[in-house]
Amino acid sequence: MAFASGDLVQARTDLNKVATRPTMPTPQTQEVSIALLKDLRASLSGDALKVFDEVAKKAPERNVLHDGRLRPR
Repeated sequence: MAFASGDLVQARTDLNKVATRPTMPTPQTQEVSIALLKDLRASLSGDALKVFDEVAKKAPERNVLHDGRLRPR
């Protein structure tokens, strides 16, 4: 919601919460999470996209935000 409203401070806070979560327990859950995050990233532009990429880059290696499918090509 924060990304949609343009509140990038809250968006960063929300995404950082995702970044602190461990990897989801099952591959099916991981796939759903990654698909949703990929769609979210695809909908962003400008500063919002920069916020997403900054948080994803800093996410722990085993976190869904660190998945290579979320990185720009």
